[in-house]
Amino acid sequence: MSDFIRLPNLPEKDVGAVIIGRHEDIIKRLNSSGIETVVLEDNPDVEPSIRNHADISAFHLGGRRIILDKRQTAAGDKLKRSGFDIRYTEKEIKGGYPNDVRLNCAVIGSRLICGKKGVEPFVSALPLEKLKVNQGYCRCSVCILNERAFITDDESIYKRTKDIFDVLLIEKGDILLDGKPYGFIGGASAKLSKNEVTFFGSLSCHRNANEIKAFIRKHKMGYAELFDGRLRDIGSVVAISEK
Repeated sequence: MSDFIRLPNLPEKDVGAVIIGRHEDIIKRLNSSGIETVVLEDNPDVEPSIRNHADISAFHLGGRRIILDKRQTAAGDKLKRSGFDIRYTEKEIKGGYPNDVRLNCAVIGSRLICGKKGVEPFVSALPLEKLKVNQGYCRCSVCILNERAFITDDESIYKRTKDIFDVLLIEKGDILLDGKPYGFIGGASAKLSKNEVTFFGSLSCHRNANEIKAFIRKHKMGYAELFDGRLRDIGSVVAISEK
């Protein structure tokens, strides 16, 4: 692995390594583009739809610091060998909401968007401004563009943050998530370079495609589509190092 990403979710170069759940097709595509993947074990104690979601089991604090669900020891050992400082959750992540959102928070610059309950105590204690919302699955629900802007499909996040960030609120739906009526935009996207956001599927399949593309252009960024077809919520990926 190369340089650690200094600020969570905000790489300053092309991403060199990510933490990801078991999505073999996506892992192959990322590896073929030169991105190393640290693959998490499925979590058998949460809902099947999110068992292989990285944003449920991993949280990047910035630099070399990462928190993992305490069951993810194999990934933790691999990351330690690459120089990362690994901390594990106080309890295993298991059960339904709010027990499964301990790490599902979004750091954007100096602020933390998180649910009002269920957050891992160490995360709650971080020296960041806390923006608490009704939505517990915060990282799933935000597609981060830069430290000033993001896209969300959650109204509670939009209302709490619209006076702080430039936020595009889009409609729910049009994103696949196994076993659920729909998934979320944060889980269907990842920032894999400074000026580009990658989507897991085709934006043209989303009813708000034009608005999303215009918002990305507004922030002088581009986008990539990892494959064709409807967007897929895979629990995003956790970018941890850059080339």
